Amino acid sequence: MLVRLFNPTSRDIEAPVTVGFDIDAAHVVKLTEARERPLEVSERTVNVPVRSGEILTMELTKKA
Repeated sequence: MLVRLFNPTSRDIEAPVTVGFDIDAAHVVKLTEARERPLEVSERTVNVPVRSGEILTMELTKKA
């Protein structure tokens, strides 16, 4: 699953994203969907650092 976030504020934030399934892995990805870096996962939630004005795309992989 791809999720896109936008931080319209003037400060960096950490955005908690919670989904309705257990997450196996989460990665920040480029627009080409190539993985850039992993994100820390806690069951169904990923805390995503998003810079001021940034549009961030992440990939979530569901646990089997």
